[in-house]
Amino acid sequence: MHQRTLFSQTPYPELDWDRYCGFLELETEEFSGIQDKLLLEQIQLLRTSQLVERFLPRANITTVEEFREKVPLTTYEDYSDVLKPGSDHMLPVAPYGWAYTTYSAGKSKWIPYTRDAFEQFLDNIMASLLIAAADEPGHVNVRAGDVVMYNVPPRPYLCGLAAPGMKEKFGLVGVLDPVVAEKLEFKDRIAAAFKEALKTRVDLIISMTSILLKTGERLEGHASDAGAGRNRSDLNRRALGRIARARLKSALKRRPIRPRDLWHPKGIVGWGLDTSFSRDKVAEYWGSLPYEIYASTEGGVMGVQPVDGRGILFNPRADFFELIPEADLNSVDQPSDSIPRTLLPSEAEPGGTYEVVITNFYGMPLVRYRTGNLIRFMPGAATTRTHQPRFEVIGRSDQRIDIAGFTRIDEKTVWEALRLADTPFTDWAMTSERTEDGTILHIYGEPRANSDLAGVSDRIHEAMRRVDPLYRDLESMLDIRPLRSTVLPAGSFSRYYERKRAAGAPLTDRRPASMNADASVIADLKSAAREVEELAA
Repeated sequence: MHQRTLFSQTPYPELDWDRYCGFLELETEEFSGIQDKLLLEQIQLLRTSQLVERFLPRANITTVEEFREKVPLTTYEDYSDVLKPGSDHMLPVAPYGWAYTTYSAGKSKWIPYTRDAFEQFLDNIMASLLIAAADEPGHVNVRAGDVVMYNVPPRPYLCGLAAPGMKEKFGLVGVLDPVVAEKLEFKDRIAAAFKEALKTRVDLIISMTSILLKTGERLEGHASDAGAGRNRSDLNRRALGRIARARLKSALKRRPIRPRDLWHPKGIVGWGLDTSFSRDKVAEYWGSLPYEIYASTEGGVMGVQPVDGRGILFNPRADFFELIPEADLNSVDQPSDSIPRTLLPSEAEPGGTYEVVITNFYGMPLVRYRTGNLIRFMPGAATTRTHQPRFEVIGRSDQRIDIAGFTRIDEKTVWEALRLADTPFTDWAMTSERTEDGTILHIYGEPRANSDLAGVSDRIHEAMRRVDPLYRDLESMLDIRPLRSTVLPAGSFSRYYERKRAAGAPLTDRRPASMNADASVIADLKSAAREVEELAA
């Protein structure tokens, strides 16, 4: 994708808030109108491809209602023999490039992006940046020449394709040149980006939120290095001056150096289920609140957090959105000739939980595709004639942990409990395990140095009771107390990462799944923890 020229316009176009962020103010009917128009255009494109024989019935489909009634839900397995570089002739529109990720124990997943789809992906990233940098709705505080710190995987991962695309279309400059950056291992690239940023500046940040948190924690723990490493022979005067000023700021405030003492980003865009619980801490470290995006390789940037920071809103130009109610998920997972019911976003109940189903636009191939993403609409945020419903991402439908058939724990619930319990885990993995006492919920956590871990299991258990009423009922009604915790030595997750990297595992498989990791993964994690302990002995 990056080997071609995508855009020809120069100079870069003036950024207009309404063009990129106007969807935030759409009325329900306007949102639906955009969705319906783009879906009907997509159906016509699909009819010119060989995929139509798989998913679209022979009967002519002329309305959105007919599409939802007659077309089955799909998963990646339905496309796996087609979606790979070299199969362009099967697709509705020839791809401009391919994005890559992995799933299910290292299986490859390739998604073709048409030129129009990739351009919309970049526009949706720009929307998130404008929102993150705005003082109020309508305030445009992003311009060509701004320097962006990208803490993202390399190409051909979709987020790695963002850096060259945003430079070419909008003139946003990466701290590291993408061609140079992608030759480095992920962790080395992040370290190199921070060091390079000392020599220049950071206007905007696009990053996994967990990386921003860990960077802030490590900088406080190594204040004498000021984030630049002990070897400063390759730092210029600007970098050394930046470090000196940061030391002075931190000394005057009588606290360790933080990233906000070194840089002053106008806006931060983050992702990850910990984002909503980490916003204040990230702002404490970096000086700006992170704004969350809802994104995936299959659907691009599908939603953004509005300026007021409450929930996430779908972007109607990203994909066509449908929702499977939580109560129907079990029946949907069973083989059936019937097409399960779905709802539209306007029909979602406040407080309700749903799996997101998408149909791509712009000639991309996915049709009524089950993303596996679970979202919960915010209580009291009911759809009205003038406001779209807001939601939060809570995890994946295939990673919830079932306890005694009574409750299913999702990742968002665990993050909330860890926050309420004031648990200092920087990394964690939770799984279900069979014991003589039945199934237990076991969390393996690596804490910050010098953390208070007294009664950590009790603290998490009590917090789980507060955030999940069904979990609370396990104890009060069934006399079940399922939670166990194991504290791992500092460096265990990093050691696990390095072992997986040495074994050639893809980037997405180099850390344990936060939820429902299988027994072999937990065994590898415990083995890595033992190595850390032996090296420290």
